[in-house]
Amino acid sequence: GGFFTLAINGEGLNTLWGWGNNLYYELGVSNGNFCDELDQEDDGHCRRINFPVKIDIIDENNQYQPLSVAAGATSAAAILYDGQIAHWGNLLLLNNSLIKTPEIVPYHYDWYRLSIGLKHILALKDNQHLYAWGDNSNGQLGIDLEGESYTTEPALADAFGPMKRISAGSGTSFGVLNDGTLMAWGNNEFGQLGDGTTETRLTPIVIPHPRGLEWLKVSAGNCHVVAIDQNHHLWSWGCNFGGQLGNGQAWVTTPTRIH
Repeated sequence: GGFFTLAINGEGLNTLWGWGNNLYYELGVSNGNFCDELDQEDDGHCRRINFPVKIDIIDENNQYQPLSVAAGATSAAAILYDGQIAHWGNLLLLNNSLIKTPEIVPYHYDWYRLSIGLKHILALKDNQHLYAWGDNSNGQLGIDLEGESYTTEPALADAFGPMKRISAGSGTSFGVLNDGTLMAWGNNEFGQLGDGTTETRLTPIVIPHPRGLEWLKVSAGNCHVVAIDQNHHLWSWGCNFGGQLGNGQAWVTTPTRIH
């Protein structure tokens, strides 16, 4: 995540652990028993924790086991063994979106995959339907919120078709359909959507494979993307300020193979 790490210990009952930055409660703990005075605020909140601490996902009736976990810039979420999702931190970087300890996302079950971007979350259910929540200022949710710039509740993005892979970036979103088609939407300032332009897309567009092959997996970074095709070849596009594209070029706006 953004200056913090999460991990699941699978020995016995699965337990969730975290360490690093906790300014926005990214670690899901709020008391001051885990840090010294230099990293502690007046209310006892630890801004930073330098060793692994256990993150409890509980409500008044249950303690939940994490199945998988994802870390974003200032927030995190976990899929639980019963198919629910818990999330915490500050997804929207707004005062009213701060969640200090893990909370169950209500009224939703059967989650099996999730990805957290800078300020939004994508998640798939067992039926491969896509849901999204968080910031939508660049259209990264792929949903018409009727004038609202964000939503704090999962909203069905059912215009895409069944998806098998998803990845949320910094204001961008990507999904691979069951037939291997790659979809992209959201911010495109550096050509990171891969459509050959720098035009932000409020609705999903198809990113064709340069050789007509199927896409298998996709992973979005801050302003660049990497993807693997059916022949297990690696491709990249978007910004390249740190050489992250691996192709020796400044930046590219369409998929370029990494040899």
